[in-house]
Amino acid sequence: MTYSGLGDMARYFTSSRVNFDIRTRLDALARELSTGLKLDPARDLGAEAARVPEIERRLALVDRQVSSASQIADRLGVMQASLENISTIGTNLMGQLNSLSQSSGNDWRQDAARLGKGAIEDMVSTLNTRFAGSFLFSGVAEDGQSLSSALVILDDIGTAIAGVTTADDLINAIDSWFADTGGGFETIAYLGDNGDAAERRIDDLTSIRIDLRGDDPALRELMAGAALAFFAEDQSIVLSDAERDAVIDRASQSLFSASSGVADLRGRLGGLQQRVDDARARLTAEQTSFGLMRSTLLAADPFETATALEQVQLQLETHYAVTARLSQLSLTRYL
Repeated sequence: MTYSGLGDMARYFTSSRVNFDIRTRLDALARELSTGLKLDPARDLGAEAARVPEIERRLALVDRQVSSASQIADRLGVMQASLENISTIGTNLMGQLNSLSQSSGNDWRQDAARLGKGAIEDMVSTLNTRFAGSFLFSGVAEDGQSLSSALVILDDIGTAIAGVTTADDLINAIDSWFADTGGGFETIAYLGDNGDAAERRIDDLTSIRIDLRGDDPALRELMAGAALAFFAEDQSIVLSDAERDAVIDRASQSLFSASSGVADLRGRLGGLQQRVDDARARLTAEQTSFGLMRSTLLAADPFETATALEQVQLQLETHYAVTARLSQLSLTRYL
């Protein structure tokens, strides 16, 4: 008669392996219960598991597109806020000049010059706004600021108007400096690129071009109005008080005329914002849809998982009890 059995060491290793397997299964069920996701979709879904990689690929693509749309929307939002600030600067200056012109005394022209200089400084600062490491109004040359400093601009205008003797000459010189092709603004003030704007693609259905730059004619005219207010009081130019008043009056007219152009820019920018918002809404709906599809396939049934967890926990407790009983067996106890 042959008898075979497990030695103590063999029984120890067998018990350890069983204990490890049960604990591994217990940990897996605990994670499944806490995350709400199947830990082994291939086993649980069968043929349906093949859909998961494709859904996750599409979801990852839509996630990137939503992120891109959000970044573009944020960029456009900052640009819109900058244009609003530019518009406010011009409107405020126009109102202040009109108010000052009705005051008595000669000091008001000095105040007008001070306000004109402050306005052009604020405009230049606003058009050099930077967002996410890019200058917003520099065209495709986003790594550099849009405009030279207000000091550089005013100094060059001062050189350009040297020798003028009438109010009309002063007005024409400043208007030409800002408006002429190859004039002072284009060669000294504007530092950005004047090429076509790059296409920004959001998804297969939507792409936009943000072609608003710091050299737009409406923005030039607004800055020209501020410059006129500043140089009207320039004492290096021999003008009568009446002529200086005429220059300030022209400054107000330029500011008023430019305001409609800036409003048009804001409207164009608003149209781009609407397109981006529509695309983002559509992509967000897709994102939600794919997320629900993924969750439906991968979500674990909490009741089934909890039931299985209790069963495995009972199995582990039973294993511990049996192991404890076996560890107490000996020939002496048997006899």
